[in-house]
Amino acid sequence: MDEIVKKVASIGFPEVILVIITVASEGSSAGIAATLTTLGRLFGIVRGIPSLNQ
Repeated sequence: MDEIVKKVASIGFPEVILVIITVASEGSSAGIAATLTTLGRLFGIVRGIPSLNQ
């Protein structure tokens, strides 16, 4: 149980938002693209994908 809690806690905030949007949009690419564009700010999806690794 402790291992599961540690793994869930290690997930960052942007990843959680991306998962929630993906589930809410039922896997639609529009929701994922909008989330990555928002995370990437000025540079859009190009910057949004690497921001998930920080």
